[in-house]
Amino acid sequence: MRAREQGRNLIITIDNPDDPALEVELTVPPVPGALGADLYALWLGLALGLSDDPDVDATNMSKIAVGEANWPTIDNDLRWAEAERVINAAFFWNVQGGGIELVNTLLEGEDGYPKAQVALLKRNGHLTRIEQLTTLLNSAVANETPTPDGTSDTSTPTGSES
Repeated sequence: MRAREQGRNLIITIDNPDDPALEVELTVPPVPGALGADLYALWLGLALGLSDDPDVDATNMSKIAVGEANWPTIDNDLRWAEAERVINAAFFWNVQGGGIELVNTLLEGEDGYPKAQVALLKRNGHLTRIEQLTTLLNSAVANETPTPDGTSDTSTPTGSES
């Protein structure tokens, strides 16, 4: 998969080395700034597990990122791995704090998504807060005292004051 900026659009090409005539090219238009901020909010909600309906939010986020005109191609013509890469590229193109640099980071290789994610959080001023929250949550999980039945003990131990 390749991506390039053309004017204000992102052009995504899904290569087919066996038959170049079967390449798929999608033009992803830019979204207005307020919608880019909404994309970021949806993504954070999903990433932090705060979404009330993750499936609906993920689908809405994907449709906004790629554009309604591209959705039938994404939904009907691409394999899941291809669709996922296209959606992620369109997301990093259109999200608040995104752009072609993040798309290129995403497409760099296997660790492209985590690198693009960190860059996005940093651009929006949330990286330090997310790292602190992750450390706090990991610490809380590590410090849980399991009960004999294997569940976490959330009650006050016998003999201690409350």
